[in-house]
Amino acid sequence: MKKYIYLLFLILTTISCTEEIVIDDLDNVDPRLVIEASIDINKYNNSYKTQTIKLSQTTSYYSNKYPQVKNAVISVTDENGNSMGTFLDVNPAIPNDEEDGVYTAVDFTQPNLGDKYFLSITVDGETYTAEDTYTGIVDINEINQQTISFGDDIIQINVNIDNEIGVDNYYLTKIDSPFRIISEYGSGNDEEFTEEPGKNNFDVITYIDEELEKDMKIDISLYGISKNYQNYLSKLFLIAQGSNGPFSTAPASVRGNILNTTNQDNYALGYFSVNQFIKTSYTVE
Repeated sequence: MKKYIYLLFLILTTISCTEEIVIDDLDNVDPRLVIEASIDINKYNNSYKTQTIKLSQTTSYYSNKYPQVKNAVISVTDENGNSMGTFLDVNPAIPNDEEDGVYTAVDFTQPNLGDKYFLSITVDGETYTAEDTYTGIVDINEINQQTISFGDDIIQINVNIDNEIGVDNYYLTKIDSPFRIISEYGSGNDEEFTEEPGKNNFDVITYIDEELEKDMKIDISLYGISKNYQNYLSKLFLIAQGSNGPFSTAPASVRGNILNTTNQDNYALGYFSVNQFIKTSYTVE
């Protein structure tokens, strides 16, 4: 189905009309490689062995399909050049002619906190590289709720953690609730909170939603991420919020930490990160 942009013109006689415009140039877009490479390690269990990296391509504005990338060679190594796992695009559930572009390692090695890890992807004769530091996450102190009033009573969920002394921490948060199809994400840091012992706890998540009701179960995930990754996410979230209004200049593509070492002009979109996370659930009281 064609997608259309409608421009609304206000006529001096206060009669409005719409003009239907199809912009042909949006079909002539050179595809770029898109790399989804988040290595996420659960702090509390040993499920780290299976990790995935997804490769796809951008497509034209009017297309509903995102081409998946086959026959790539992917490696993740540690600071000594040792392989962390074997990434293959073999998926028994997907026919050979319908590969999903997801490369899976089932033998991934547990990384060490504070160490750097390196991604290399070679596809179509070009090599893309990136690096990130494996970043930890503190334990949750408590999850509590309160009722606030904006005319109607609304439930607010607070997730409290400690601000580590002498350490700058950066976070990615994720909330899954039964009435939302898409997860709700946020990011932040602890720079504005005190490190004074006994006073250094704060709410890393303050979740307010008018749909929250008693006995609802929500899933909460909290990731420790690097400063560079948090900077990248904050730009993405700003664009997603449309802070400049519907008629602002379209933003440029947000560049991640992935470099094309063969042809720098043919850069990829996406980010490579190595993160520790914790996941828990909370039932609304």
